Amino acid sequence: MDQAQPISRTFSLYLDLFRIVAALIVVGAHATMPAISGNRYMFPFGEDAVQAFFVLSGFVIASVVDRREASFRAFAVARLSRLWSVLIPALLIGPLLVHLAFHFWHEGFLAQYQANIFSSEVVRSIATALFSNEIWFISLTPEFNIPLWSIGFEAWYYAIFAIYTFGSKRFRWIGIGFAAAIAGPQILLLMPAWILGAFLYHYRNRISLTKPGALAAFVGGPALVLVGHAMHVAPFLQGLYLPLLGRNFVFGGIFFARDFIWQNIVGVALAIHLAGGIVLLKGERQVRTRWASVIRWAAGLSYSVYLLHFPAELVIVSKLHRWPDGPLKVAAVMVGAVAISALLGMFLEPLKTPLRKWMMRVTDRSIKEIRITAPMA
Repeated sequence: MDQAQPISRTFSLYLDLFRIVAALIVVGAHATMPAISGNRYMFPFGEDAVQAFFVLSGFVIASVVDRREASFRAFAVARLSRLWSVLIPALLIGPLLVHLAFHFWHEGFLAQYQANIFSSEVVRSIATALFSNEIWFISLTPEFNIPLWSIGFEAWYYAIFAIYTFGSKRFRWIGIGFAAAIAGPQILLLMPAWILGAFLYHYRNRISLTKPGALAAFVGGPALVLVGHAMHVAPFLQGLYLPLLGRNFVFGGIFFARDFIWQNIVGVALAIHLAGGIVLLKGERQVRTRWASVIRWAAGLSYSVYLLHFPAELVIVSKLHRWPDGPLKVAAVMVGAVAISALLGMFLEPLKTPLRKWMMRVTDRSIKEIRITAPMA
């Protein structure tokens, strides 16, 4: 592991800002969905923001393994407690919010749903809690919380990374192959962006860019994404493999990875952006304590905002169904969803610490029992 030069506090703060912006882009993308905005707007950056999260996740996970999660047990407990601390409550809160909206304001947006969908959400929620909601060609992501699809991807990236990092050299690639065989092609198609993030962390000290070059990378990465959308690169690339793979496979079997070539290009562009940021923000610049505190506080709630904003948007748009479609309605949905999910996050985010401690105690007992019974076997 490379511990020669730790990440500067300035760049670490920028990563938090990067996380906040990505979360808000996802919220905006869902608030401008045709069913919510009345088909008035086009904001095609939601899945790009998910790629930003994948790149950031690879970078951060490689960092925490390098600095503190130095064993498989520590890594597994920390990752599971982080994921489950908000995910499990979100799987309960989301359907509850939507059910209340369905009951009280059924004449609005939610009138299109049938009552039996609520029962199917139980199965979908269990699959999501076990990170099996998007393996292979099975899509069991909750219909009332579509953004949870990416959690089913990211958990498998953690697993594969853990096998590579902590597994013995003799069985490492067998373990990776086994995990990849369970995850399936849809999840693996979007893994390059996550790997790029981890790669960027480990080689951060070898980035040799001049300040002008770093600035070009920092600005040019996001600019490449914007230009790509303006030139409709994603549908062009999709058109190249659509005849080969078939429409049913692309829009059914690998729906969330249907633009996998473009999505990986976005991952590369955002990795370039962060590489430029590493060079530009290498020094320990003075940042106002107030702003730094606000950014870190907001970044700490970004996971909850990501997991809970969608059902909150459904509730709000159902209540506001009589409002005319337009920017005011979209803004109200966005602000309300961020406020509700952030407020819930203030109660949910602290759960990860007691959950992690409980999981450590449980694994402690399990390890002791194994050591006691092993000689008797």
